[in-house]
Amino acid sequence: MGFLNYIKRILGITCKPCENGNCQKLADLVPVILDGEATAEEKDFFKSHANGCKPCMSKYNIEQKLLKAVRDKLNRKCCPERLKNKIKKTIQSEDVG
Repeated sequence: MGFLNYIKRILGITCKPCENGNCQKLADLVPVILDGEATAEEKDFFKSHANGCKPCMSKYNIEQKLLKAVRDKLNRKCCPERLKNKIKKTIQSEDVG
């Protein structure tokens, strides 16, 4: 189970399934679209299907909002410069030795 599916289950968020056979394909494609890794063909399929399918568009919107919420809560912290230098020296000394 993916992380977003886990969060949706905890929050009790469900999407109504639609009757179209392409919905499972679109459901599998949503994470790829949201991660920006979709091909032009996948993007075209997504647009053509989701624009005519309210349950699939709803699923996409829910996933998009959950992903944004998770990303907004993440704090990216860089390690101290001293630690970076120590790691670099260790790597360089292992490369030499």
